[in-house]
Amino acid sequence: MINTVIRQIIDLDQKAIDIEQSALDEANKLERNTKEDLKSKETKVIEKAKQESKQNYATEIKKAKDKKEAIIEETEDSVKLTREKYDKVKQSHAKVVLEELFKNV
Repeated sequence: MINTVIRQIIDLDQKAIDIEQSALDEANKLERNTKEDLKSKETKVIEKAKQESKQNYATEIKKAKDKKEAIIEETEDSVKLTREKYDKVKQSHAKVVLEELFKNV
């Protein structure tokens, strides 16, 4: 009878150890899965941020190039207009000079 009680106590103790080990294993598995899930989510967030950053960079570069082209075009138009004004003044003065030369001849 005492042997039976001792055996039952040993069996219960072994079951408690098995339950504790199972709980530890389950907790470790849950921790590992959670870490892997967080790492996966972190990687996705980082990749998304990289893509957005590349897209924003490309957009800003395009804006800068467009602005540069607009400034160049505006400057070229201004130079062309100034040149046309210069040519008109030059022709006008040349005409006056030629008229003066022909009057003196």
